Amino acid sequence: MRKVTHLLTTSPNSPSISISTRTFLVVAMKLYSMDSKTRIGARMVSVLVLCMAALAGLASALRGEGPTRLDRRQAPNQMAISYPTAQTGSFNMTTFIVPIPLGDAYSLASPYNLILNHGLPGSVIPTGTFPLQIVVGYFYDIRQRLVLGLLPLRVQQLSVVEVYLPFIDVLGTGMPFRRSVSTYMDQLIPALVGGLSQLHDTQLAYFDPPHAAYKSAGGSTLSFQAALGLVNNIDGPGLVSPVVQAVFEHTTSSPISAATFRAMLDQPYYTTAGTGCNTATLYYNYSNANPSFVRGDVQTYAPITTTSTDYQDAVGYTAATQWVSPSTLAACSSFA
Repeated sequence: MRKVTHLLTTSPNSPSISISTRTFLVVAMKLYSMDSKTRIGARMVSVLVLCMAALAGLASALRGEGPTRLDRRQAPNQMAISYPTAQTGSFNMTTFIVPIPLGDAYSLASPYNLILNHGLPGSVIPTGTFPLQIVVGYFYDIRQRLVLGLLPLRVQQLSVVEVYLPFIDVLGTGMPFRRSVSTYMDQLIPALVGGLSQLHDTQLAYFDPPHAAYKSAGGSTLSFQAALGLVNNIDGPGLVSPVVQAVFEHTTSSPISAATFRAMLDQPYYTTAGTGCNTATLYYNYSNANPSFVRGDVQTYAPITTTSTDYQDAVGYTAATQWVSPSTLAACSSFA
């Protein structure tokens, strides 16, 4: 089972990680390293995760915490009633397509082949490079009726960065899949549950802004940043290493069409070869979706890219969507 890695992260605007949670992390990771054949560790971690989720929900209720004020584009979860057994939520997302060296792409896709005739314009993906898909955003009201077949889970809000390598020929038929390379979240429980149920390689991260899809950076400019490390909100600087940051604006045109952006987001995905695949379906047909092209400066750092890279004219697409994803993995061939 793929190991889920975590960094203990706090910020003034997100729940701090208590001593009990740190203890839980240590125990969870030790259990995770137990005999993978008997899967004792995975089963015990599942129980601990759900117990921690229940305690966190109770503590939040006792403190009288509610959701932060939503962006006007952020809708409530409108899919849970139609897909009660799946993971559903409202997802205000922005995706960018950036080029990486072809050799890096081959390494990430191995043992599968790349689909080199992906059709993206050379102005975005020059010769000798391959597309990397970066999705940043904010989930609201994530619901799942049963997590790991045990208890229901509801996450009020969640900031994420998802990194995918698209256009991978998993089945050998030319049908495009994408690999989930890495995922960053601002909350412990969803990170653990995602690692256990979907085998995501998930890490905890610090987000600016917290609990929002992006923030104003002056005028019509918007910004988003995610970083790993320890944020010191008491007496000085902490140890923070950026992962990705973007400063961008809405535009009326793009070298990549809206249909192509959406098709890439709809590609089935896997994390580790041979462990199964899943899909994340986005719906844009709600009045608040307001889809738009974006363009701006995107900076990536290791481990998202092998070297720190400044994409000064990155193209992207943004929308406030409704999100549906099956709660369990399936054979990749079932998505053909």
